[in-house]
Amino acid sequence: FEIMKARAKLSASGKLYLLNAPDDYPYTSVSPDEYEKVIYPSVIARIRWLQSATDLLEEHIKSAGFTIPPVTFEMDRFSLQRNGVCHISSDGEANRIGISPVYIDGPDVVQTLTHELVHAIDNCLHGHYGGFVRIATKIGLVGPGRSQQPDKRLKALFDEIWKELGPYPH
Repeated sequence: FEIMKARAKLSASGKLYLLNAPDDYPYTSVSPDEYEKVIYPSVIARIRWLQSATDLLEEHIKSAGFTIPPVTFEMDRFSLQRNGVCHISSDGEANRIGISPVYIDGPDVVQTLTHELVHAIDNCLHGHYGGFVRIATKIGLVGPGRSQQPDKRLKALFDEIWKELGPYPH
């Protein structure tokens, strides 16, 4: 929430655009033309970054015995209080993964992405229990389902991915 406050102040100064800004903070709105020039390219850059990170996580996840199902990525379509979200697939469509737009740190994004990929592998069937925990543990996420942390090996992989991809676009 503190990050959102800081971003709202920057936005009010005209130096930052916010999507889904908190109702009680000033924010800069954008015209459709500005959206196409400024916001849309940023969203596309984040989606490409997430796709590349998923590709780099794929071998590790396969070595744990799982396959990443088809997934798509979306931005700015859910509560800012959540780090990420995975929407269940239906009718053979890909699971949709959203990563909070408040993220600016690559390793944290990769950790949240991995958590949401576990939901996708589980097809969002078990929440943060049972099958979800079994998959997450085999991949290298440890601790309670909602607040899992990477083990040392997985943390090292997150750092490698972040170094390879560079900063998370925002």
